[in-house]
Amino acid sequence: MSANAYGFNSDFKHVIKSKINTHLSTGNGNQNKTAEIHDEMGQVISVMERNIDTLIDNNETIENLVTKSEHLDQEALLFKFKAKEVNNKNCCQNYKWSCIVFLIIVVIIYVALVFACGGLFLHNCVDAVKN
Repeated sequence: MSANAYGFNSDFKHVIKSKINTHLSTGNGNQNKTAEIHDEMGQVISVMERNIDTLIDNNETIENLVTKSEHLDQEALLFKFKAKEVNNKNCCQNYKWSCIVFLIIVVIIYVALVFACGGLFLHNCVDAVKN
């Protein structure tokens, strides 16, 4: 059996054409799949970039919060020391005023006794007690 170079062309022309069309359509399908995967990768990259930007913003916010909390901690210690200082000062003032009021009461009682007992040395009252 000998065959011409193009002898089987007419017999297999429709088979070859269908195989080429099948291959081309499958190739387009692969290209469509590739394009879909490429689009999905672009979306994933976009989401990841947004997530990284959000993470950086959150990190800056956290750093600000840490700085503020350290500042508040220092302010709280300063407030504690100032409060003790003010409390001690108020206690001293209260003690002074208590002493002053006590002395005033003692003086008032002494003045009343001076008028009641007839003299600075309270002679009438002392003599009354002795007898």
